[in-house]
Amino acid sequence: MLPDRLAWKWESEAQGAFKLKFCHSGKYLAAACTLANGKTIIKIFHTEEGYLAYALRGHNDLVHDICWSADDRFLVTASADGACRVWTIASDGIGAADRLNYQGNDEHFFVCELYHPSFVYGAKLHPSRHEGILTIATVCFDNKVRVWTVNTDHNDIGYMLAAEERINDPPNFTLGTKKSIYEHEEDLEDETLRLIMNP
Repeated sequence: MLPDRLAWKWESEAQGAFKLKFCHSGKYLAAACTLANGKTIIKIFHTEEGYLAYALRGHNDLVHDICWSADDRFLVTASADGACRVWTIASDGIGAADRLNYQGNDEHFFVCELYHPSFVYGAKLHPSRHEGILTIATVCFDNKVRVWTVNTDHNDIGYMLAAEERINDPPNFTLGTKKSIYEHEEDLEDETLRLIMNP
C-alpha cells in the first residue's frame, strides 16, 4: 500500500539536513542538520509522537554518516571536522527537553570523540553486544580505515585505536586463489603466470 498522507514534518536548519538514519526499532530518526555558520547538530525526532527528543551539538562541519548501535542505546556520527563522536541515547528524551538548546548536552549525552587527521566520511558500529564495549570502524580522507574500541562504562570511559590500514595497500591474500610465491606477478609473462596459478 502506498502512503497517502504526511505523518510528520520537522524543521531542520538553515543549510538543510545532509544525512538521515532511523534507529533499528524505528522509534527515533536522527537527522544531521547544518546551521548557517556551517556547524552541524544532530536532531533526533520521536517518530511515534512527533516531537524533537534530542539535539546533539559539537560538530563543526558537515556530518557524513550516522550509525546506531544494535540496541539503539548509542549513536555514532562521522564529520568533515575530523571527528567521529559517540553519543549515548539511554535516557528518556522528554526529560531532556529543557536542555535541547544548550552546549551542556555534552554532559548528558556525549561519550567520547575519535580524532582523525582529516574528513571522516563513514563510521559503522560492529553488531556485537559486549556489555560496556563498542567496536567502531571509520574511514577517513587520508585513505585509512581505522577500527576503534570504546569503553562506555561511565566510571571508566575511554577509547583505543585497535587497527589502522590504508585503503590502497595491496591485500595480504585474495579469496579464492592461492597466494603466490612471487612478489611481483605482473612482471611475469601471461603464459608463465597461467601455468603457475593453474598447474
